[in-house]
Amino acid sequence: MVMTKLLNKAFETISSLPQARQDEVAQMLIDLAQQEHSGLTLSEEQMAEVRHRMSSPADYASDAEVEAFFRRMAG
Repeated sequence: MVMTKLLNKAFETISSLPQARQDEVAQMLIDLAQQEHSGLTLSEEQMAEVRHRMSSPADYASDAEVEAFFRRMAG
């Protein structure tokens, strides 16, 4: 099997991690590779919605706003 230089470098880097972490990364790679063979796909309409949501992310409260909210709720 021939791997790209980047994939080879990734494996070299991963090999320095603790064994449990190596197993986590290996499972992520397996899951990712299996997705390539999945019959699940998004429709064009779904893809358009994903692109739309990614182009204008939701406006989330700042840390200070969240803290102030919880202070008000606590009394």
